[in-house]
Amino acid sequence: MRKNDGLNLVPFIDIMLVLLCIILCISTFVVEKKIPLNLPNSNNSSSIDDKEKLFIDIDENGLIYIDKKELNKDELKNVLALKDKKISVILRADKNTQFNNFIIVLDILKEMEFNNFAVATQK
Repeated sequence: MRKNDGLNLVPFIDIMLVLLCIILCISTFVVEKKIPLNLPNSNNSSSIDDKEKLFIDIDENGLIYIDKKELNKDELKNVLALKDKKISVILRADKNTQFNNFIIVLDILKEMEFNNFAVATQK
């Protein structure tokens, strides 16, 4: 009987580690970036149709987002300058953000002559 008659598991383990690395690399790209917002409650809120609307999000820390992209005040003005003034703007502000952050965005909207906007809440 020879010494190397047993099953060699080293190549099998190598293949499994490579497959594990591939799965871990691919799974990180599948994760969707979502801005965590805790909207204020309202008894009279209505549903929002996502068609032809511009969503501006303000998170708990006062960061401003459009299409999940973080913007500062100047960048927000630049993005709004490219948009149609008649588009409906939906403001989604976290209920724990400072009210001042909400007012800053409202002032920018008024300055850029966007008059058709609403505030998103949850029931």
